Amino acid sequence: MIAKLDSRSLMQLSDGTIPLDKYFASRIYPWSINSNQSLVDKVRKASLNEILTQICEMSPSGKNKIRSVITLSSVRYTFHNVWGSIGYKEKMQLTDYSTDSIKRFRFYLINKYKTNNKLNDKLTLNFNFFDEIASLSKNIMKDDLNKFFEPLNYDSSGKLTLYSWADLGKNKSSKIKIYADIGFNMMVVYQAIPTLETSVVRYRYYLDFRNMSHGIYSVDRPVQFSVENKILFWYVYPRSLTAVYYNPFSEDFYNSKENEVKSEISDYADIVRASCIGKEKTFSHQIEPV
Repeated sequence: MIAKLDSRSLMQLSDGTIPLDKYFASRIYPWSINSNQSLVDKVRKASLNEILTQICEMSPSGKNKIRSVITLSSVRYTFHNVWGSIGYKEKMQLTDYSTDSIKRFRFYLINKYKTNNKLNDKLTLNFNFFDEIASLSKNIMKDDLNKFFEPLNYDSSGKLTLYSWADLGKNKSSKIKIYADIGFNMMVVYQAIPTLETSVVRYRYYLDFRNMSHGIYSVDRPVQFSVENKILFWYVYPRSLTAVYYNPFSEDFYNSKENEVKSEISDYADIVRASCIGKEKTFSHQIEPV
């Protein structure tokens, strides 16, 4: 119903289509991030405030049973099949190319560079006005490029995100031999594999390749475990022989999106923190940067 009444607040792919997904029997609608004062934003915040009001009216013994409240999680501009996330093999699609999102990107550039001349000088571009700038969208592997700054993919900002999951089982002496951030929740895996004892199975690492020379590189991500200790694991992203290209202008695109993701999560977390729940019990388990 809300999607029909407020379709303007739905994310769009570069071809204008609206990506839909499913989670169990529920349909997932890609609501725009930082779409303040949209109908869905008002409904979600009103619902959250009502839930918090009822929680805070509970008896002290009832409230003490609450360990934590998870606010928004997996807020992102990348789109892929949720169930495929357990072992993702398809190409990620990027959003958001809706009119309001493009306007927010231009506003970000104006705040950062002040004038289009400074933007042109920094990135060797030739924009006459900020209004000429549209969100980057071309696929360097298949689209014809008119300008070098047009291509965009998940890694074009110069940082390749490696993320995967591994369940170490009962033998916690097992190690993931990579300097990665570990201990992230991945509920979709936990729910899909009943034998897992915990949802904290995901890890992540950022590989900065902006100053690396051209060539073929390998990243070893061995999972070390004893022979008698069987574990479950999957290398989620990237796939083998993934080609990555650095586009300096893409950094601005991703930085603007990352700021919006952080702002969106903080916006809802602030509502929870300001209630009887408090700061210490307010969490989010964001994995992907954007």
